[in-house]
Amino acid sequence: MALPRHLCPTSEFYRKAQLQQTGGGAASGEPNQAELLAAGRVVLANTDRAIFLEKTAFQGAALTIKIQAEDGENDWALFLALFLACLEKLIEARVKQNGPSSFWPEIYLTYRKGVPPMEVRYIQAYITLPRICVFPGDKLQRIIDEARAHFNARNETFQKQSDLFVDAIHCGRVHISNISPFGAGLGYSPLPKYLQNKKAIVNVQNKDERCFGYAVLAWWKGKDVDGQLVNNTRQKTYTEEDFHELGLDRIKYPVEPAEVSALETQLGISINVYCYSDDEGRKMYPYYITHLVGPERGLVSLLYFNNHWAWIRDFSRFAARTRNQGNRKLFWCERCLTCFYLEDKLRLHKQNCCRPDFCEKVVNSEFPTVLL
Repeated sequence: MALPRHLCPTSEFYRKAQLQQTGGGAASGEPNQAELLAAGRVVLANTDRAIFLEKTAFQGAALTIKIQAEDGENDWALFLALFLACLEKLIEARVKQNGPSSFWPEIYLTYRKGVPPMEVRYIQAYITLPRICVFPGDKLQRIIDEARAHFNARNETFQKQSDLFVDAIHCGRVHISNISPFGAGLGYSPLPKYLQNKKAIVNVQNKDERCFGYAVLAWWKGKDVDGQLVNNTRQKTYTEEDFHELGLDRIKYPVEPAEVSALETQLGISINVYCYSDDEGRKMYPYYITHLVGPERGLVSLLYFNNHWAWIRDFSRFAARTRNQGNRKLFWCERCLTCFYLEDKLRLHKQNCCRPDFCEKVVNSEFPTVLL
């Protein structure tokens, strides 16, 4: 099933957002956070659940609102109904204040695998939706109905495929930001400290607008004769002959993310593009997932941030939020940033996640889901 249009950000939405922000749209500026919280409290009145502002970024243009569950709550249908009612109020208030906005809803819960006297295992998970793009005049009821259907479908999939049961619901979060079209890749930009410390990204220190080309070349030339990974961030390492070898000298620079799909075919390289939505680089998400099957030259994963491109050298380090306990090997779905301990489980997951009719642009949550 293809994603509904509100769950599928496309260039059409970005053009529409740009028009509304630059002419005749709702006034931009820092949102009135108190009004957003007040809208949520109307829904949660006379319950033991609380709503509060968890964090902000980019001078208030992006924020996260948390809806806390009751202690020991495990009624999925009841919590989902309250969470979506809050989401509807938050969308209504935010779009009225700030115009076109993006919303990433997620529910944090714990699943139980097995029942006594058998071994019982507890698995923490985030059920998330891709970004919901909302503009003034959009019908909120249809948006909420679509969100409900996708939340329920994902919860049912987790339970059926992995024999899981909802043990406890902890909270729901709504990540909110303005809709702003991406610009083109320009000059060098340093990584946030959080991503620097991962040592998973090669960020070439270029002085021109060809950062996309340098990122691809860092991947292409990333192994020495012994097969060891080379982390070379110096621009002078990459020659004009290198650009010519891959056809990168025939590209018009700077490169925008919207151009990646066409460049894949031109270069014969599959390209995945990842971004992050906070100041520290912790809230990463896949922006574009390749549509090529069996490309001539292979697959490269790129990070796009601050109008700059860099190569993701070690995807597992890049995607992981915490240290891998016990150094167990993790199998990652690069499409949705879900990881598994068993390769068979990943293969089963990809039967749905990698379907051709699935949206090419997907957005995940602040933390990855680990399923057994």
